[in-house]
Amino acid sequence: MKQQKNIIIIPARGGSKRLPKKNLILLNEKPLIEYTLDYAKANLNIAERVIVSTDDEEIKDISLKNGIEVQKRPEELSGDNVPTVDVLKHVITELDDDFDNVILLQVTNPLRPKDLLSKAYRTYIDGGYSSLMTVTRNFQKFGKIVNDEFV
Repeated sequence: MKQQKNIIIIPARGGSKRLPKKNLILLNEKPLIEYTLDYAKANLNIAERVIVSTDDEEIKDISLKNGIEVQKRPEELSGDNVPTVDVLKHVITELDDDFDNVILLQVTNPLRPKDLLSKAYRTYIDGGYSSLMTVTRNFQKFGKIVNDEFV
C-alpha cells in the first residue's frame, strides 16, 4: 500500500456570535485552541503538515508560538455562515503541495481521547473508505439564537 500524504487543518476564526473569542477562552488556564494544537503535534506521525486557518492575530500568535503554520483566512471566509468545507478548500488551493487526505480538527472539541485520531485513521485506511468522521451522541440542546440573542 502506498504511504498516504496527510495534512491536518484547524479552522479557528476570531468571531463568534454566541461566545465571542471562544477559541481563546481559557480552559484550565490554557487557551482552548492550544488543546487542539497540542493534539495535532502529538499526531505528526499521521500528518506531515499542520495548518491553522484564522483571521485573528491572537490565534495566529498562539499557533506560531506552538510551532504551527498559519494561513490567513480572507474576510469572505470568516463569517458566521461560511461552511467549513469552503475554508478547507481555500487552505488546500493556497498550498504548494498535494495531499491525499485532509484531517479536520475543530478547536471546540478539546477533550478528544488521546488515541482517537490514530484509531480513526487506521479504520479509514483498513476499510478503504473515501471519508470518515467521528461523532458523539448529544441528548441535550444547549440553546439557540432568538432575535440575535442566545437563549
